[in-house]
Amino acid sequence: MMQRINSILTAYDRLVTKLRGGLWEKFWSLLFYLAWTIELAVVIIDKSALVNPYESYIFRATFLLFAAKMFVTRFSPRERGWLFLALVFTFADYRISGRNDLLRAVVFIAALRDMDIRRVLKFTLWATAAGCLLLVFLSFTGIGGSVSLTQDFGNGIETRYALGLGHPNALHCMAAMLGLLALYSYDSRMKWWSYLAFLLTNGFLYALTKSNTGFLILTGGIVLSMIMHYNIAVRRGRLVYLLGEAVLAGGLLFTLAGAILNPAEHPLLAKIDALMTGRIASVWDTTFHEGTLSSWALMGDRRNMAFFDLGFDRFVTWYGVIPGILLIWLIYACLERMRKRHDAAAFVLLLCCCLYTVPEAHLVSAYLGRNYCLLLAGIYLPLLIGGQDGNGRERS
Repeated sequence: MMQRINSILTAYDRLVTKLRGGLWEKFWSLLFYLAWTIELAVVIIDKSALVNPYESYIFRATFLLFAAKMFVTRFSPRERGWLFLALVFTFADYRISGRNDLLRAVVFIAALRDMDIRRVLKFTLWATAAGCLLLVFLSFTGIGGSVSLTQDFGNGIETRYALGLGHPNALHCMAAMLGLLALYSYDSRMKWWSYLAFLLTNGFLYALTKSNTGFLILTGGIVLSMIMHYNIAVRRGRLVYLLGEAVLAGGLLFTLAGAILNPAEHPLLAKIDALMTGRIASVWDTTFHEGTLSSWALMGDRRNMAFFDLGFDRFVTWYGVIPGILLIWLIYACLERMRKRHDAAAFVLLLCCCLYTVPEAHLVSAYLGRNYCLLLAGIYLPLLIGGQDGNGRERS
């Protein structure tokens, strides 16, 4: 049996060798960028006033493109083993939960293996920013979505600005995610005035959107990035990293408490939930209490179809408790590796994205192009397995 497996792997290696090198390398790289550009375009279309009835077909097409790139990517024997387990596990979760997002994410991360991930990150930043600016332009010309919305956002009738992205919170959310990605991508080139420009832009956006979550998470990311950029002792120490991990743990415990306890029956939780504009109460107010502990299953449940905030809660509700536990383990394993490598820029990006996912579910969706943490996973998962990171640097 083992001899047969070895012969199959040998034949596969020979085929991959024939399909790599020369023009083939450029072809597979272009194939990856084609698929990724399509994924990013779908994100922009989702934020626009357009309705895209072909999303599921588009996702199938990009999945096949990423799978083709994965097929011709060289992996170490250990990486192959872990990739096989990840594919089997996420396929099983897809069959049980009815959602194929985790399977698509694994194939995407595998397709990243021999790409220049930092270049992919910058491409993602500028392509997404260009798409958002296009939506802003279309809103002002009257072709696209609304420039502003006048309604009751919880504090009486007022006007807030969406600039073509559908909702003020969506505008600030996209700005926050792009800001965090820019802080990571250009960390080594940042100057004091760059951080000031980021803070002023964030303040201007807050005046337009009144989006507390987006404003706070980007402000925290800017300040933390600036401190760790200029203070070598902080960057190479352990305190800030451990404090960040502790704050995230608190957020995860809060998510768990919200899934177990009904704010209507616990005054303290109700007061905290009021500060979060009733995110927990909205879960308990659903017909079948989707998002509460009673709706959780080990590997998801096809009946859980509700969309709600509280990102980690949505992840567990949609995909299952076991995937949720594995996700949290991977997050903390990556944070630990970043701390040991003194990779402050990556730490800030991952931590802020995770903290944002406590109250918001922007990153928990079928849209791979929203989740920049998948790109970080392409760098750090090979390190956790043992070997080089996604940019070819040795494990440290």
